[in-house]
Order: sequence, then structure tokens, then C-alpha cells
Amino acid sequence: MMNLEEFIASGILELYVLGDTSDEETAEVLIMLSKFPAEITHEIEEISTALEKLALENAVEPSAKVKEGFFAKLNELEAGKAAAKSSVQRGTVLHQSSRPATEIPLLTHFSKKEDYTDWFSPEDLLMPEGFAGVHLKMLGHTEKMTTLLIIATAIEGEVHHDLYEKLLVIEGTCNVIVEGKVHTFQKGDYINIPLHKWHDVVIPDGTICKAILQRIPV
Repeated sequence: MMNLEEFIASGILELYVLGDTSDEETAEVLIMLSKFPAEITHEIEEISTALEKLALENAVEPSAKVKEGFFAKLNELEAGKAAAKSSVQRGTVLHQSSRPATEIPLLTHFSKKEDYTDWFSPEDLLMPEGFAGVHLKMLGHTEKMTTLLIIATAIEGEVHHDLYEKLLVIEGTCNVIVEGKVHTFQKGDYINIPLHKWHDVVIPDGTICKAILQRIPV
């Protein structure tokens, strides 16, 4: 995953402000927001202000007919926005599921894949053709917890100081190295990443590891 500077420079936040991000990109934004809340929030506000200023500077007086159509569409969009905001406040998942994100179970040692299949389909487990690295699918997001489906061939090391990270391996194997100590996990295993400790996740060459990932603010 990109560091903060690379993430900001990538242009994904501009797409996020414009509402043009995919589920995977939205998941990346939420993950970075949980890691760097002040920096990402500030950047989003700066982008929003800049886009608004640009729109005003390039504004053209529309005809009466265009105005009428515009305000009709605006009312339609506002109605949709209100419905979407209501869904977000209720914790509705971004994935097409009839169950809200507030019902997603917290990962524990007793968790199993079947506990989460209401929030993803078999197609979501397919790695995009030619993809290598990390593929994320947002399953649900609330103020208390973000849940994602992660499919990976390689994962960069990192350390968490302000969020708990839990994983349930649903396919494949991986080695989690915490401060030099290697822990091997396979299908059905639960992983609880400790705070303040650098960790690497190593996936055997030529294989794919799939897991349910939860990030919970401290």
C-alpha cells in the first residue's frame, strides 16, 4: 500500500471528492483516513475548496431553459444524496447486500468464513486478471469498524498505533512476521495484529491469500 505522500499524489482523493471512486478505491481512502485522519481530512477539504473555486471562476450564465433543467436535476440529486446519507448513517455496506454493516460480526478466534458470506459473493473472491499486489473490496464501514475483503499476492509491512487490525484467512496461507518472529496461518485461522509492532505479511510465491480484514479505531 502507498505511503501518505504517494497516496495524496495519486489523484484518488480528487476522484473521491467527485464521487468517481470504485469500491476498491473508496476502501483505500477509508483505510488511509483511519491511519491519517487529520492529513486526509485536510486534503479532502482543500480539494473541495479548490474545485468549488474553479467552478465559480469558469461559470457561464445559463439560459432560462438550462436553469430549469439544472434545478430539476439538482432536486433529484439532493433527494438521492439524502437517501445515501441516511444509508451511511445506518452503516449500510458499499457491497450489494441486504444486511447493513452494523450487523457484520466482529472477528474473533471463533469466526468462520460463513459468518460473512452475506456481505460478499463468490465473484468477489476472484482476483482481477493480471493483478498482483493487494485487491480490496469494501464490505462495510461504520464509525466503529471497517470490514474489507482482501485478496493479495504480496502485502507491504507496516505498524499500527491507533487502530486494531484483525484478519480471518479464508483461502491460502501467509506468514505474519512480528518483530522477527514468524507465525504461519492458513484457511480458517484468525490473526490479531498487535499495536505498536512492525509486522510483515509474506505470501508464498505464486500463491494468493484471501482474508476478511477488520480495522477498528483504538
